[in-house]
Amino acid sequence: MVQDVDDLVFDVSAFLHRGPLGSASPGTERKVNTERLTRISDNQIQYHFTSDDPGTFTTPYTREILLDFTPDKIYEYACHEGNYGMYNILSAHRTEERMASEAAEQ
Repeated sequence: MVQDVDDLVFDVSAFLHRGPLGSASPGTERKVNTERLTRISDNQIQYHFTSDDPGTFTTPYTREILLDFTPDKIYEYACHEGNYGMYNILSAHRTEERMASEAAEQ
């Protein structure tokens, strides 16, 4: 991928990840993740991710995702283990909507 002057690039290294037994994966000290965000139109951003992790992969691992514009609110959902906040927020809002609808019918 050719880097454009308008790309936002993150190069992440010096990983100290410890496995379940407390030891680092082989090659962890050589791991490098590169993330690149590129605006490709007024309504799209291309997310390009490469992980060069010799302790896990034999060659660099790359993925690309197109992110489309939305006028809607965006909620973070990836870190949800034991987090009931989103469920409670949405549940309370649905209850408010139901109560407002019932009050409007009366």
